[in-house]
Amino acid sequence: MFLRQGKTGDHTYLRLVENYRQGGKIRQRVVLNLGRKGLLAPHLDALVRLLQDDQPSPRGCRLDQLSTPQAWTWGTVLAARHLWEELALGSILDGKHPRRRHGQPLSERAFVLIANRLSHPGSEHALAEWLEQACVCNGAGSRSGNRGGA
Repeated sequence: MFLRQGKTGDHTYLRLVENYRQGGKIRQRVVLNLGRKGLLAPHLDALVRLLQDDQPSPRGCRLDQLSTPQAWTWGTVLAARHLWEELALGSILDGKHPRRRHGQPLSERAFVLIANRLSHPGSEHALAEWLEQACVCNGAGSRSGNRGGA
């Protein structure tokens, strides 16, 4: 996998691209649209190191690298999760056979969008910034936010 940039209008966007074989020919496909290059600039070095994967991941981190989210970053999400479960919106969206993409059912991806709109409305780019701050757990208790867990 590698990064590719593309220009749309006035903005340059970064995409994660992979090579694959199809019928004996090498093709490329976009795996993930990462967002605007200008917004990702502070994180590019870490992203490139992650993609290179030639160094083993550290098993621990220094104390100064840790931070804990404040209640306002997860309180709204917990209230939204409670309402989500009470209204059974997950089972309505997924039905009997949840459609999965990137390992997550549609209902969990929709919950993140709705929780974001309730707690910190903004654009899709603002959603990525919000996930850096927020702790969003899925129905099984796994975390989606980076600061609250990976």
